[in-house]
Amino acid sequence: MKFIIKQINLLKVLKQANLVLVKNNKNPILENILIKLKKKKIFLTCSNLETELIIKTNVDKEICSGKTTVSGKKLLSICKSFSKNENILIEKKKNFLIIKIKKIIFKLSTLPHSEYPKFTLFKKYNKFSIHAKKFKKIIEKSYFCMAKNDARYYLNGLFVILKNNYIQSVSTDGYKMAISTYFLKNENYITNSVIIAKTGVLELLKILNEIYEKINILINNYHLKIITKEIMFTTKLIDGNFPNYRNLIIKNPDTIIEINLKLLKKTLNRISILSDSSFYGAKFYIKNNTMKITSQNEEYETAEEKILIKKNNNNIIKFNLNTKYFLNILQHIFSEKVYLLINKNFSTIQIQEKKNSLNIYMIMPLIL
Repeated sequence: MKFIIKQINLLKVLKQANLVLVKNNKNPILENILIKLKKKKIFLTCSNLETELIIKTNVDKEICSGKTTVSGKKLLSICKSFSKNENILIEKKKNFLIIKIKKIIFKLSTLPHSEYPKFTLFKKYNKFSIHAKKFKKIIEKSYFCMAKNDARYYLNGLFVILKNNYIQSVSTDGYKMAISTYFLKNENYITNSVIIAKTGVLELLKILNEIYEKINILINNYHLKIITKEIMFTTKLIDGNFPNYRNLIIKNPDTIIEINLKLLKKTLNRISILSDSSFYGAKFYIKNNTMKITSQNEEYETAEEKILIKKNNNNIIKFNLNTKYFLNILQHIFSEKVYLLINKNFSTIQIQEKKNSLNIYMIMPLIL
């Protein structure tokens, strides 16, 4: 393998490839990038066994085709050290990759390309298209409620539903939940639903951050694949049944509370200073147009603050919430006001940025 490529072109694809690479002492080849040269194009493949990213770009001159694997981090660092107008000569010689820039030579060790992990080929799949930024926004509005190493493995991921003319993403850890919906114009898709593993979701967000065009999404029972002109990203799916979350959504609330978002966040941050370190619990007492929030820690120190609200009835309402979870949800709302929707049974507190919102958040009350 031997070719010449401009520094600026190689740097762009190396930066993208290194988004997926992670340090792996047990399997060193996963720290490498698989480089394949064919028909004046190089294909860079990187994998962490859960996800795979393939990026292609043109070379200025192909001298000899071939493939090998080399440290992605080292190759990126070398490429960064030169200006964008430099021509880089890359050549595979025995077990080394030679990188020449003018009179400067680097010699990197390689590993056999035959040992690099491969994902299975897609055979049967459903396909749809959406702009990368829209898909990224759907994920960002919901992914933060995913569970961490929960025994209920299907909660350790993002549930994505494709149905008729909309896409919906849902995540929950059993204590809080996020639901984001986006309607597509004049589309009629085959109904499909998948659970993207947490690792895949986090890598997918990194990849989507670098894409500014429409993407094709392919889904089968085992993988989800993102395809653009230059990138092909594949992530494994979780095999399981996501819990029925629709029954928890409050459609006709008994009480609707309107609160200034900035004021609520400042209050919760102050109240949480003296909340207990185990549950971060706070008590909410709502009467007329006043919300009183109190907290107490293990040393019986207390905090109390009252804020003005708007409410659609005269009911006196009491509930307890985890302030950490509450603030986590509020960080993803960007409106001036926030709405709390509550039913008589208090099974969940529903949080929305509008009275009728496509982004819905729920938090389970605490028993203190």
